[in-house]
Amino acid sequence: MKTIPQDYQDDWEAFCAACQEQGIPLFTLTQAVPPADLSILWTADEAQRFGAVPAGLEDNQLTVAMTDPRDADLVAALETRTGYHIFPVLAHASDVNAAIQRMTEFAAGI
Repeated sequence: MKTIPQDYQDDWEAFCAACQEQGIPLFTLTQAVPPADLSILWTADEAQRFGAVPAGLEDNQLTVAMTDPRDADLVAALETRTGYHIFPVLAHASDVNAAIQRMTEFAAGI
C-alpha cells in the first residue's frame, strides 16, 4: 500500500486538522462497495498501491477517498488517467483498506 505520511502515523488528529486547514474534508467510507460505474476506473490492486478509492462522481468531479489527499502528484496522475477533476478527501487507512477489500470481493463475485 502507498506509504502513509509520518505525521499521519504519529498523530491522526493533527493530520486531520492539517488537512482540514488546507480545505480537505474528512470522508467516512460506508460499508458499500465503491459505485460499480466508478470501480472500473482502477483495480483493487491499483487502489491498494494508490491508497485511494473512488467515492462519488458529480458532473465532471470525481471524489476520491485517500490516505494522503495532499499528494498532488497522485491527484494529478488520477486526473490524467480518468479525465475527471479529482476532489481529494481524507479517509482513514482502515476505511480505505476495507473499501479495497470490498472492491476485491465484488470483482470476484463473493
